[in-house]
Amino acid sequence: LHLEESNRHLMDIAIRETSRLDSIITEFLLYARPPALNLKECDINEVLTEALDLIRHEAQSHLDIVLTTNQGAGAMMAQVDSDQMKQVFWNLAVNAFEAMSCGGHLTISTSRRWIGSGGKQGEVIEILFQDTGEVIKKETLDKIFLPFFTTKKRGSGLGLAAVHRIVDLHGGWVRVESREGEGSTFTIRLPL
Repeated sequence: LHLEESNRHLMDIAIRETSRLDSIITEFLLYARPPALNLKECDINEVLTEALDLIRHEAQSHLDIVLTTNQGAGAMMAQVDSDQMKQVFWNLAVNAFEAMSCGGHLTISTSRRWIGSGGKQGEVIEILFQDTGEVIKKETLDKIFLPFFTTKKRGSGLGLAAVHRIVDLHGGWVRVESREGEGSTFTIRLPL
């Protein structure tokens, strides 16, 4: 369109807001009615590597963010829906970037680990998203995975809720720890 400057500015706002609303509605629909799992035997490291292309691109659009990955040796095979796991990785990375508005360091790592607590025992795949961003307040930690709970001005409160739901559907679990001066660590554990 050939628009005058003021009309072009209004059109840019309308397009930007339309994209934002589309994103919120898409997140809501994915949370409210997640697609059926398309489980396949996948190497979690390969799934993460595919997601990292987008995550690295997003990191470049933020100021002073350093992204480091430490992928465990060998194949880490699990029954997963690779598209939904990529969504989990994306949501956690975006959440970390938003927590580091003034820059910081995000470390994503994978490993195998033996666990034996809480009635769950055995070897699991552990995926960590560790950021150096703002601390999550203690009163917020219990609510962070609830749908529509957000502390962000423009957040929908569905990103972490979707993470929790997808990981749970895979028979895994997700936890978060946050410490002043250190940032936050989101830990996902998936059964082998």
